[in-house]
Amino acid sequence: MGESTTKPIYTAFLDEALSRAESLFSYIDKKIKPQMFLVSVISTPDFGQRVSLFTKGDTWISEADFAEYPKVFEKIFADAQSGKKKSLRKINSQALDLKKICMRESVFKIFESAEKKPAGLSFFISEAATVEDEDFFVVLAVGSDDLDKYPSIEVSASDSDIYLSPSFMASLIDEFLEKHRIELDMHAADFLSSGFHFGLDSIIQQAGRNFVGDIAYRVSGKPQPSWNEHIFSVCTEISRTHYELAEACGSIMLAPKDVVIEPHAVRFSANPKLGDVRSTRKLLELTKDGMALHSDSETIFGLCRPPKRLSKSYIRFDIEFLGKHKWQISYLGKPLITVSYGIPRPPSSPFEAAEFADALKKVFGFKSPRKIERLVEIIQVAMREKKGTLLVFSKKAKEEAKRLSSQSTLIAPIALNKQLLLSLTPIDGALMIDQNGICYSIGTILDGMVTQNGDSGRGARYNSAVKYIDYRKALGETCMAVVVSEDANVDIVT
Repeated sequence: MGESTTKPIYTAFLDEALSRAESLFSYIDKKIKPQMFLVSVISTPDFGQRVSLFTKGDTWISEADFAEYPKVFEKIFADAQSGKKKSLRKINSQALDLKKICMRESVFKIFESAEKKPAGLSFFISEAATVEDEDFFVVLAVGSDDLDKYPSIEVSASDSDIYLSPSFMASLIDEFLEKHRIELDMHAADFLSSGFHFGLDSIIQQAGRNFVGDIAYRVSGKPQPSWNEHIFSVCTEISRTHYELAEACGSIMLAPKDVVIEPHAVRFSANPKLGDVRSTRKLLELTKDGMALHSDSETIFGLCRPPKRLSKSYIRFDIEFLGKHKWQISYLGKPLITVSYGIPRPPSSPFEAAEFADALKKVFGFKSPRKIERLVEIIQVAMREKKGTLLVFSKKAKEEAKRLSSQSTLIAPIALNKQLLLSLTPIDGALMIDQNGICYSIGTILDGMVTQNGDSGRGARYNSAVKYIDYRKALGETCMAVVVSEDANVDIVT
């Protein structure tokens, strides 16, 4: 091991950073299980380099994997100097220290080529944090499949000379690593006494601003202005602004000024500014029946009906205001980021029918594909409920409906279908359904006991489902719940 590993500060730093990464991804997606590493590179007097690796417990990579690091670095650095390597991975800052860029690239290559590397891992590496004579790199690894399910912007790497985040998840990881690099760079000496200076909330907020700013840059080719005039702040303020008591609902098409939109319903000659929140909120009232304002993120050019397709030479995004202080940006019809009350999130992970089918088999022992397909269809219909809903599936649904009758609306048992389900989900409370899709009560207020499986970062509907399912399972009952949130995210509670 290298000399740095005798310093407890870096071991403590990695432990706390991993804990924060786990908290961050738990907020976003509990299925994501991050791994974190810390790599130290010390330049020796003979122009060599000594590498130390910090890990959390035993893992698949060790310092033995870095035995070839000097040779890897030497080749990458020589290629970069000679101009042979023209595609060094882009970084967030404008740092021009070619040596440190190549050191980072070498660390990435070692992780990618490690002999025992598990399949399906994606690696993200911070820029260098320099502490005395050492350069540190914070490394985060997550499952590629976990990231791939979130939509991203598909553009050529050569489309821009600066780094632009392809997705909110990428922006979030970049910001997380950058803030932890800064912690090492500026506060390593007092970390054990003072802890981290950047909260996770500020990291999430800044990641959202960075990603939305990158989206605007792709359209306008201009960096975003200061805080209040930044497009993220502008859209958040529009989403909060009422017009004659009406909440903000409507669309803005982000596309270059010279994109051909035929026909423009209205072209604005005064060139109103998107950042004029009250004016933009008023104009948003015109965006009905498929119409949208056309803007390049700075100026509003007119009112148009967005075409289904644009020339490949243009890129287009759609900002949708959804009421209740909520807005989102979509690309090619798929949401990239959702912002609610100023808090950014990635789009909801899609409902995975296979996961639900597996849960049905595990809980109820289902073998009939027809039964499974019918219940999957019920969930897919429930996802259309704009306010979200909660469905409880229980072998004792009839008895439970009766037991909870004082805090529910009992109905004559009925087999759910698409039309009926949409009529029953708008009110608060759960639907009590048996394993055959027969509903016995609606608007059911569930009971239960406080459980360690709850999540204070989640809403009342989710935690109510967790408390109830844990409570009834402890009594030997066979049951599960499906929680559909307002943004159509689906949680299966078993």
